[in-house]
Amino acid sequence: MRSRNVRRLCAALVSLLSVAVLLSGNGVAVADDGPPLHTPVDVLDAAVKCDPSATDRKTVVLVPGTFSEATEVWSWNYRRALPAAGFAVCTVRLPGRSVTSIYHAADYMVYAIRKARDLSRQKVSVIGHSQGGSHPLWAMKFWPDVRAAVDDYIGLAPGVNGTQLGNILCAVGACADITWQVGFGSTYLDRLHQGGLPPGVSYTNVWTQLDEIVFPQPAASNIPGGSNVSVQSICPGRIVEHMAIIADSVAYALAMDALTHPGPADPRRIGNRLALCATPFLPRIDLTGLVGFLGGGAAGAVDWLTRPLTTSEPPLPDYAR
Repeated sequence: MRSRNVRRLCAALVSLLSVAVLLSGNGVAVADDGPPLHTPVDVLDAAVKCDPSATDRKTVVLVPGTFSEATEVWSWNYRRALPAAGFAVCTVRLPGRSVTSIYHAADYMVYAIRKARDLSRQKVSVIGHSQGGSHPLWAMKFWPDVRAAVDDYIGLAPGVNGTQLGNILCAVGACADITWQVGFGSTYLDRLHQGGLPPGVSYTNVWTQLDEIVFPQPAASNIPGGSNVSVQSICPGRIVEHMAIIADSVAYALAMDALTHPGPADPRRIGNRLALCATPFLPRIDLTGLVGFLGGGAAGAVDWLTRPLTTSEPPLPDYAR
C-alpha cells in the first residue's frame, strides 16, 4: 500500500512538473524550445534593448530592415509613439545591419521575443519593417515557444514573399547571401511558406502601392489569411514609399488597430479618415530623425557592398531541412 501511494505521489509530481515546463508567464508554452542558439548569450542580450517598465506590461518588439540599425529605424517614430500609447517597447539590433544571412539573424530574433515575453510575462507583439518583417516569421516557424509567445504580427512593407529587386541584383551570378535569400523563388522563402505560416498568430500586412524596394506589390508582401491593407485603400492617392511608411500616420493607425483589438487590423474600424488623411505623420514623431533616416542609407549600402559575394544561396540550416 505504501509503495503504491509513493508511486501515485511521484506520478502527481511528474504531472505538476510537466505543467510547469509547459507554461511560462500567462500560459505561453515553452515545452519545445526548438533549435539551439549558437550566438553567445551576452552578445544577444546586448543586442536587445527593452524598456525598464516592460515588466507586466504589454510589449511590442520592433525589428529593423536591411541596411539599418534599430535606433536609426525606430528611435524617432514608433519608439516614441508606442510608450505614449501605453505599450512597452523592445528593439533588436540585427547583426551586420541585417545584411548577413537570415539564418544568422534568427538567433537575435528568437532571443528578442523570448526576452520581451519573460519581462512582460505575457504574449508580445512584433512590428517589422521591410526585411525585418520576415525575421519574426522564420523565428515563429521553427521555435514553438516563440510562436506561442506572439499574439500580433505587424509588417510594414514587409518582405514576406521576397522582392524582385533581389532577383535583379543577383542576375549577374554573384551577390550577398541576404540578396539571394530575398529574391522570389529562393530556397529560404520556399521553406518559410512550406505548410503555411504558423497558426495562432494574428497577421497584419500594411503595404504601399509606391513601394520601390519590396515589389511588385501586393504580391511581395501579401500574407495568405492575414489582413493585407494598402495605405492607399484608406487614403486614395497617398504618397508614401517603402522607407517613409514607418513615419506614416495611416500605417500607424492600422498598426494600433491591430494592437488594441483581438485579431489583425480591420480597416473598417479606421474612422475619421478625412482627418487621418490630412495628417502625414504618426504621433510624437521627431522629424529630424526622419530626415536622418531617409538620408542615412549610405552606411548600410557600404556594408552591403563590402560583403563577400557568393554564387549561390546559403544552404538551409539542418533544423529546417
